[in-house]
This record gives sequence, structure tokens and C-alpha cells, in this order.
Amino acid sequence: MNVARRGLALLIVVAVLGVLGLLAVAFVTLAQLERKASQQRLHATRALLLARSGLEDVLARLEAGQDPGHYLGEDWDASATLNGFEPAAETCRPGTLDTGTCPVAGALRPSFFLADPASLGADGLPAPRRILVDGRERGVSGRLGSQTYALKVLPAGGFHLNGGDCEAAPASAYNAVLRRMLGTLAEALDREDGVAGNGPVSAADGLNLVDLRPRSVRGWESWTQVRDTALGGSQARLDALKPYLVLEAWVDRKVIAPTPRAVLDAMAGGEYQTWADITLGRTLAGADVGRRAPGFEARAPVDLAWARTSRPALIALTAGLKGLYLDETTASSIPSRIGTLQSAEILLDWSLASDECRKVADRILTSTSELGSWDQWNEFCNAVPDALLTGTTNLRQAKRDLLKANFNPNSDLNKFNPNVSLWKSVDKSDLLAYSTEFNLVPRGGGRISSLGRVLDAQGRLLASRELSAELAQDLLARPLTTQSE
Repeated sequence: MNVARRGLALLIVVAVLGVLGLLAVAFVTLAQLERKASQQRLHATRALLLARSGLEDVLARLEAGQDPGHYLGEDWDASATLNGFEPAAETCRPGTLDTGTCPVAGALRPSFFLADPASLGADGLPAPRRILVDGRERGVSGRLGSQTYALKVLPAGGFHLNGGDCEAAPASAYNAVLRRMLGTLAEALDREDGVAGNGPVSAADGLNLVDLRPRSVRGWESWTQVRDTALGGSQARLDALKPYLVLEAWVDRKVIAPTPRAVLDAMAGGEYQTWADITLGRTLAGADVGRRAPGFEARAPVDLAWARTSRPALIALTAGLKGLYLDETTASSIPSRIGTLQSAEILLDWSLASDECRKVADRILTSTSELGSWDQWNEFCNAVPDALLTGTTNLRQAKRDLLKANFNPNSDLNKFNPNVSLWKSVDKSDLLAYSTEFNLVPRGGGRISSLGRVLDAQGRLLASRELSAELAQDLLARPLTTQSE
């Protein structure tokens, strides 16, 4: 009996000790989990504070008038190509160079990046400093030990969907220009990976934005209407196009309406004796094609700061620009004959791996030149290398002047400007095919993304937090665009 009781007591003691052991293990495990959760909360809080610090940093810098630089996403060296370590680092769309569309988490060249003096980009300036995040290279805008933040600052902007005359036919006046630009934009988005048909949209989607636009004073009134009417109800197509479009925009009603195409076509190839003859469209043979003083046309300019973040937008703006220029090398031996009018064009040819249009677009996209005045824009155009353009010396300069004439809203007509130093071989009245103007002073608005990261000593990501903020439009800012302003 006593033996049985002693055996039972032993079992009870063993059971109690087992329970106590399990409780001890549970308490230790719980403590470890709580400690780990506490560390994770600490890391998450640090990441949040870093992201907030990034937002405050942007606001302070913008208020001080600092330029955030061009956010180029995966293009670390600003070369407009995937090269070096970039293919191994990209995570957005493998094989495709994503610039403005690249999330800040995958950015190699963020806004306000920390420069690395030991590394130079394609522009010859210091490239962004890099860190390893889970084995992949990333750029940073601010750093404190293993804690960093990266910034993405994109100004607001886009093509005005209701540009031109919404009540008129798609092929009339500026409607046809807008239609061509949007078709090119959609095709450029489709071909971002170099292959047609792989993208979420096609050229037809861009054309439909004008072809199917309601014939009313207001045109498109909502994105839902655009999606359901022009894009077959596809949200994916709308999501692909919407970052490049706006439903409302400031319209400049004081820009030159180019001379009618039929008139310029009739003038092309003709030989002229004086500039007065060119002004009136009167050839040496005595033909009068009826050229008259240009009128005005309402066009919504595109903010240059926004366009410089988007390769598809720049392609759409520069593709097919064409204008007349006087080729003095074709003048006959008679001294009074000044030459014939020829055409200069910025060609876009998708059958080629590269062409003039895409080379010029990449030049604008990757340039670090400050473009805050029209003098600076003219200097930039004059510096476009010969290697990017085709043709004779005169033709290449005409293409540079074509860029000046198209994007500068000021008239600067050669016929009324005797100053040789300001001479341009192409002015706005000579444009055969045009797009719209640039606005050098952003009209306000934009979006900031700030990503805070906390890393361990080996570069493993412990926590990250992204915050976004909309930049309110400055209602006091006026777009300094036309010469009348």
C-alpha cells in the first residue's frame, strides 16, 4: 500500500515537473517571440520615421528651390539603356528599362540621390551611391548608417485629352495633331520591351481617345467614361494610359497656328529670290500659293519637368516633327536667288532598333542640363550631337531649329527678326507637322513617394515603409509661357 502510494506520488511529481517544464519552455518561447515582435515593431517604426523624414526633406528642398533631378528609376547611369549591373538589379519588368513608371522600391536613380564621386554616369557627372538590399543594388536619397530612404518626385502633367475642338471631327485642325500624338504614345507604351503587341495598350487605343471622344463642349468628363467608351471597358488599358493623360489643363490661346499644310507643301521645292517672296509664298516662277499672316490656335502645353520623366511621352511629342527651311546651298549662280525650300523631319521608324526621334527623346530624358529658360532650351537644342541626326550640315541644324520652333510658344518669326545671332532656319510659321509646346514653369502639383528602409549589417531588409503625398497646386503660380505674359 505504502509502496503504491509512493509510486503514485512519484508519478505526480514527474507530471508536475513536466508541466512546469512545458510552462518554462512556453514562457521562454513567448518571451523570445515578444522580443522579436518588439524588434520588428521597432524596425517598422524606424522605417516609418525614415519615410516621414524623406517627405520632410523633399518639402524643405523644394521650398529652397532645389531641383530634385530626373527620377530615372532603373537607369542608374542615365544612359537610356539597360547595361552593367542594371539587368541583375531590376525587378519591375525584367528586360524593360523602367524610368518614371519604376516604383521607388526598385529605383537605382531616385530623386535627390546621394552622389558617388567615384562613379560617373553617361553624362559625365557622379552617379547615385548604391547599397545592397537583399542582394540587389539600390539607390538612396538619404542615409544614416544602415537606415536609408529613397525618394520619387514626379511633377504633375500629361496630354490634355480634351485638347482641340471637342465638337469638331477627329481629323480637323489640332484634333488631328492630338490624335497622332496619343496614337504614338500608346504604341511607345506597347513597344517598351522592344516588341509590338506585348504591352497592355496598342496604337488603336490612343487613336480611340480622340476618335470616340464625345462631340460636346466638355468632351471627356470622367475616367470611367474614357474606360468604357474608348478602351472597351478595360481597366488595365486605362491604368497604362492614365499616368500620361489629364482631363483638364490650362490652354494657351495665343500660340501661332502654323501655315496650312497645303500652302507649305506647295512652297516646298520652289526657288525664291527674296525673303519677302517666301513670306508671301511667291516663287521665282511667279506662282502665288496664298501664304498669309498666321493666326492663333489654342493648345495646352506640356510641363517639360514632367515630360523629362517619361520616354513614351517624349517620343510622342517629337515623332514626325517636320518643317520647311531655306537650303542656301541649292541657290543658282544668279546672286539674287537665295535658294530653295526643303523639308526637315524628326523621323520615328519602329522597324529600326533606334532612330532620330528616340535618340532625341533619350537626349532630353537623360540630360542633366538645367532647362529653366528658353535661352537654355535653345542652347540644349544647339548642343544636340551630329551623331544623333542624319543629313547634311544644313539639314541637321534645321532639325535643331525645328525642336526650338515646335516647343517654344513664342513666335520668333524669322521674317520679322533681322538679328543674325537669333536666326533660326525653321520658325513656327514653317511647321509642316507639329505637336505642342513645353511649359518651363511647372503649374504646380505632383506626387512624392518616400521609402524608408532598415537593413542589417549584411544588407538584409529588416523593415520598409512607403509613404506618398500629393503636392498641392500652387494657385498663385502662373505658367510663364507666351510672350504676351
